[in-house]
Amino acid sequence: MVTNSPPLLSTRRIVAIVVWAAALFGTLQIHQYPNLFGHSVCGPWGCGPPTSALVSYHGFWFVLILPAAWILSQLLSASTTHKLGLGLLLASVAGIAALLLLEGLDNSAAEQYLLRWCLFRVATFVDVPLVQLGLAGLLMRWQAARRLREPNDSKAEESTSHLFEV
Repeated sequence: MVTNSPPLLSTRRIVAIVVWAAALFGTLQIHQYPNLFGHSVCGPWGCGPPTSALVSYHGFWFVLILPAAWILSQLLSASTTHKLGLGLLLASVAGIAALLLLEGLDNSAAEQYLLRWCLFRVATFVDVPLVQLGLAGLLMRWQAARRLREPNDSKAEESTSHLFEV
């Protein structure tokens, strides 16, 4: 039995993987240029890490997660993509809420400057990619909605099938 499926490691896929890996490495190198982004983020609750480090880590999570979410949204059915996107979005919102509630209980400055403190805490929390997971969820839901709006779902699959061929 002979199939016309594209090879697992085509030239296009190898180039895409190399570019993706270089982008991941590049985002992690941003922290070496502290003068590029100015001073750290400070407030009545103290100072955060250097801005270049925050940009580096958030950029790394962004480059790691968003392409994977886009590829998954192309490979999975529209309804599965929609459900997975909703799950990622809800996990992101729940994680951010838990982070703010747990951290805010011990912080008196959080009461006075609630909005600024919340933004500061989310921006300086780079251990888990909560914001990027939320963006991935939005991207997947948008892709699913776009595919569901198209009159013929097979046309949508055909229009994206070239992405993974030579």
